[in-house]
Amino acid sequence: LLADNQSACFFCDNAVTLTDQNRCKGGALRLERFNCLNNRGSVVFANNLAGEGGGISAIHHCSFSGNLGNIIFKNNKALRRSGGAMHSPTITLENNPGIISFHNNSSAVQGGACLCTNFTLRNNNHVYFTNNSSPQGGALFTNSNSQVRISADKGHVIFNNNC
Repeated sequence: LLADNQSACFFCDNAVTLTDQNRCKGGALRLERFNCLNNRGSVVFANNLAGEGGGISAIHHCSFSGNLGNIIFKNNKALRRSGGAMHSPTITLENNPGIISFHNNSSAVQGGACLCTNFTLRNNNHVYFTNNSSPQGGALFTNSNSQVRISADKGHVIFNNNC
């Protein structure tokens, strides 16, 4: 739980470099559930490296809600597998007044920014997916049984130059 912080929270320049690729997950954070709630300052994940889930790898879900500051995922890499910024079965970003940005994240297999089964993006300010890259799903990769909900209720949702 990352909640109710008044100042910015930075997760930068972290790396997981185990030889066992099944355990090389979550460059900055590896946990069962990640809830990022009601933070006033920005939350930044930058320059993190892992085999899977360059920024965050969560076993059950990643949720960002009610954050006033910006949420930034920049230059995170999944070097051997998927989810450059985030890897989790369920990813939810909702009710965040700050800007959300996924920029220049990459993965070796799927989901340059995010790999998930269920993805919800609603009631946020502007959301940008820019310059993310992966062989499959430059910005976002989900499977055929996925539920993807993207809604530009309070700001633009822009996917640009992802490959």
